[in-house]
Amino acid sequence: MTYTHAPVVEALIDIQVTPRAGLSALDLLAALHPTLRDDYPEVQELPPTPPGDPSIMPIFQFGLANGFLGGARYLSADRRRLVQVRLNGFSFHLLCEPDAEERRYNKWDVLRDEARSLWDIYRKMALPESVIRVGLRYINRFDLRGEKIRLSDYFAIFPQRSGLLSGQAIANYALQMVLPQADIHAMLVINQALGQPRMSGTASVVLDLDLYRDRANGLLAEEDIWPVLEALHTRKNEAFEACITDLTRDLIR
Repeated sequence: MTYTHAPVVEALIDIQVTPRAGLSALDLLAALHPTLRDDYPEVQELPPTPPGDPSIMPIFQFGLANGFLGGARYLSADRRRLVQVRLNGFSFHLLCEPDAEERRYNKWDVLRDEARSLWDIYRKMALPESVIRVGLRYINRFDLRGEKIRLSDYFAIFPQRSGLLSGQAIANYALQMVLPQADIHAMLVINQALGQPRMSGTASVVLDLDLYRDRANGLLAEEDIWPVLEALHTRKNEAFEACITDLTRDLIR
């Protein structure tokens, strides 16, 4: 289903690779920079990815750190599109604002097509040995009006309480579910938490849907990347619908 007031604050595609031997971050960025700098004029250095860390942090909750050069972040002039380039991979982010019509998330094709174009540039310059992980992540923020919000009115998943705790207000919470998606050889990670209220008299709830396929879930070849991402996107839509209620659907139509 397409929503006019989509609650997406960030959507990203992440492709992780085994880098070719002998390639340095400095050489990779020197090759990529002339191609990216016109559309993405703001450049920030990134520290190396910690060994064994398979995740890519979204900009929505990413804090810049100082350290050795691990890659770079290229931001567009309108600050809506961002490319992260690393030795071990690449990610493309759309940064959105549900409250501003001109900055709302519009459609999957925009995210997918630009990511694919940028991936082709990265692949030709980096010549990675193999693809080891493909991921899709959507972070949604729901700003709900009211002094007392019943999570069950808006979400099909929420923290439940009983007994002495049942009547107590929730000042904060974080909920996570990791769900194998055997039929598409992928994993789905659902994170839900209270966010910082945007204004007085509201509550902000963050719903983070992170889907990926890596070597533990099935072999990956370069030709698999985009069909896999299509399957992940379809499952993301299904998971999103399974997490919300009709009242929430009415709010974002």
